[in-house]
Amino acid sequence: MWIEQAVYSRAAGGHTNHYELTAQSPGISPSDASALAIWGPAHDCLLDTHARASSINFFPLPSGSYCISRSMAYTRGMSQDGARGLSHEGCEVLTHALVIPAAALAEVHNDPFAIIEVMNAAGRWLGAPPRDAELPAFELHVAAPLVDETRISHAVSIFGLSWLVGAVDVLLHHSAVAVIGDTTREQLVSAVMACLPPSCRVELSFSTGLKYSPRRPFRLFAVGLDPVEQRRVNRQGDVVMLDLRDDAPQPENTLAGWSGWLNETLVHGDLPSVAARLGELPRGVHLARLDAWGDLLLDRAEDERPAALDDIGAPVWNESTGTPGRVTRHDGPRLAPTAEATAVVDPAADPAIVLGRDCPGAIEMLETLDDAVFETIVGKPGALEELRTLWPEVLRRVGPELVEEARALYVRHVMNLWRHCVDGDEIRNPTLSVTATELIDFMLGGR
Repeated sequence: MWIEQAVYSRAAGGHTNHYELTAQSPGISPSDASALAIWGPAHDCLLDTHARASSINFFPLPSGSYCISRSMAYTRGMSQDGARGLSHEGCEVLTHALVIPAAALAEVHNDPFAIIEVMNAAGRWLGAPPRDAELPAFELHVAAPLVDETRISHAVSIFGLSWLVGAVDVLLHHSAVAVIGDTTREQLVSAVMACLPPSCRVELSFSTGLKYSPRRPFRLFAVGLDPVEQRRVNRQGDVVMLDLRDDAPQPENTLAGWSGWLNETLVHGDLPSVAARLGELPRGVHLARLDAWGDLLLDRAEDERPAALDDIGAPVWNESTGTPGRVTRHDGPRLAPTAEATAVVDPAADPAIVLGRDCPGAIEMLETLDDAVFETIVGKPGALEELRTLWPEVLRRVGPELVEEARALYVRHVMNLWRHCVDGDEIRNPTLSVTATELIDFMLGGR
């Protein structure tokens, strides 16, 4: 991949606090350059106070590209190999910013740490301001797995599984998360990133070692041990403070949603399944919809588990799994399903038939929707547009009491039709057909 670069540092001969873009490559647009200056940290911005203090940062740019940067302390005229500690009062801060096109980031599954690791290994980060104001773009060869299992395993060994899963859960339910702790916070951030689908990773802006500033609205950032600073950050709205010295944060529901599926999978050490399931999700999954997809994955795992493993009294899933709301398991013996319950969850039953019993006035519309789902899957031109129009109207007609049941039924209906079409070779136009996961995401409200 080809990467543009820029340096944000103190202007030569200027006041200590006068920071600006002092060098950049020609391919950086004016809007991106302005954004880099706004997000760029200046004097006394690093949490750590030793000579090698640094922070890794990641955030989106106006052009649609993304910035991966390293901010580090340095003293002008002193070798970066100096071993003695330095007060930040005598240090300047240099930020080396990489501008990564969205397409290039997608090549490494939107994982900024894949690029960061190569930069670290190759020693490509700039440690002092360059002599020239114009920098060259450069090529970086990066290969990365969909899920870096090593980073997840390493984080579990440092923090424990409960801490990793709890941090992911908190991140999904709050607009900003502040991490209090030592230099291991970077390992936590990298593992959290690895636990997310590629399309969600670009939503996770982060900083591993910068002091909080409203002009840098990172979703995940670090906070120092100073109680005054912690109180200031805590007043910023929906910010949750996670202290790495405390016990692990407790998920809202350890048996449901994305954190529930993640815990269920990782507790057995099944890292390959994490990669396999993430690879099956649609490209457009967002953080706000991850709990719904976690419920679907748990539902699937429950269906695939051998019956011999279902001990009496073991936790079981509520039959409404697959809906966008959070579902809960309950303790107690399994009950034999009634005929009515069997009809409701039968994946072969057309939703129009099931829902029509309680909403007879919408049967015709439901049958039309059933046809639109099938025609969308097999690639009929115009079917998807019709589905986009019908679906919200159907939800309005069936009423709030049946909305979640309708979602669950149509999720199963889509999967059943997809298998039927693939097995029977009925997909007429693969270039126009929509995958089952994309349709499910649409019906769950992700599109």
